[in-house]
Amino acid sequence: VPPGKVDGAVVKVEGLEAAVKDAMTSAKTLSASTDSKVSQEVLSELQKQNSELMEFQKSLTQDISELRKAGASVMPLATELTKLSPRLRTLQSQINPMMVQVRTMISKSNASVADAKKRAEQEAATEAQEKKDSKELQESLPGTQELVTTSEDSVEAVVSLAAPLIAEPPEDSPDLLKQAMEEIETAANDAMEKITEARKEINAKLAAARKFAPETRKLALSEYGTLQTKLTEAQKKLNPYKNFKKEFRSRVEARKQLAELTESLSSAELEVEKASMMSSAAEHGQMSEDEIASVEKVVQPAKRAIENALKTIDQKYRTADGAMKDELNAMKGKAGGFKKTVDTVVATLQRQRESLTTREMLTTAASKVDAADESLKACQEAEMPF
Repeated sequence: VPPGKVDGAVVKVEGLEAAVKDAMTSAKTLSASTDSKVSQEVLSELQKQNSELMEFQKSLTQDISELRKAGASVMPLATELTKLSPRLRTLQSQINPMMVQVRTMISKSNASVADAKKRAEQEAATEAQEKKDSKELQESLPGTQELVTTSEDSVEAVVSLAAPLIAEPPEDSPDLLKQAMEEIETAANDAMEKITEARKEINAKLAAARKFAPETRKLALSEYGTLQTKLTEAQKKLNPYKNFKKEFRSRVEARKQLAELTESLSSAELEVEKASMMSSAAEHGQMSEDEIASVEKVVQPAKRAIENALKTIDQKYRTADGAMKDELNAMKGKAGGFKKTVDTVVATLQRQRESLTTREMLTTAASKVDAADESLKACQEAEMPF
């Protein structure tokens, strides 16, 4: 190995150190947001420098081995070359972890890009499915709503048909009474068929809706669930009329026994409507003390009448059966509706009164502040020198 070989090796190591330093500096500027193409270029440069380090390390080791075999006369050269090995190992200890770090960063970046692409594809697919399902819901829902409305109308027709017959049965015309009862039972059976048809339709729509895209599914289940509830209420109302002829006498008797309670609820209903109309002034702003007091004067007796009626209904229901129980159920449903309206009016009045009290307190406080300001001003004027 000629002496110039050592000088060349030193220059080579210095060149590698500079090149590795540049590559490491570039690598340290990378981040998760760096374009993957740039990161890949930096990794390629690191790999290139690492390959050169390994090649030169192999060549250096071979030269040192040859010098040592040549004898003592060239041992100083071997010693000089040996001093370069630690510098190469230092460079390798720096570049290897950095390559791992950059590879990991590129891998994560690629995975993130892939995830984003997959997510975008899924969102696009979901959006397309939402549009498709929404269109299907818009096309099918009105028909189902119409079936339910028809069922409800059929039930109301049965109730309206039976009401005057129960209130004033034609005792002197048994044939007419029999014919009327048969008509009511026939109408009740027709209404039941409509309810059954509508329920089958809703069940089928609910099964289909569960396969819809998330947002449309949520809306569809809500809409069809509401229709299902309406059908259940319609059937409850219809049930007492399915055996109308058989239970007619007991129903007439039950209606007579509950006449006083019915009259009390009817009176309360009128007062509730009146109170509700009077309290509508709250929609336009603050009610005055007189307005609040006027509504309270109407709503409180109605509230007590409804609560007493519900209490009486519950008491009678414990021992009732058959037609009496049906009548009490219908009456309880009606009274419950009145109570909701009353509670709404009472809550409105409470908010109005609290707001009025707050305004009065603020007005009083403002007056006191003004009075205090006047007193302070008078004191300051009194203390001024003549």
